[in-house]
Amino acid sequence: MSARVFVSLVAATLSLGSGARAADKPPAQVSARGVDLTDAVARAALERRIDLAAAELCGMDPAASAEVRHQQNLCMIATGNAARARLAIIAARRQVKLDVKLAGL
Repeated sequence: MSARVFVSLVAATLSLGSGARAADKPPAQVSARGVDLTDAVARAALERRIDLAAAELCGMDPAASAEVRHQQNLCMIATGNAARARLAIIAARRQVKLDVKLAGL
């Protein structure tokens, strides 16, 4: 079975300040296939890919207004948390114990 972390799960429901919606973008996927979740370095690299995909999906724009950046940050946090929750499910299937850290909203 292919193990994928779908970072578009939550982002698709959040509006971005520009009027665009994450749902209008192609789904972002970060594959966990072949990643040794017991290896801290490999797991950190996977989490970095999750963060980058969430940032791209949520349209992170440092030049945007404060309100838009706030909405983008909320989108990125929620998206990353959803992906990390999915990653915990994948780890459980592989019988790997993870210390999943979710960001606060």
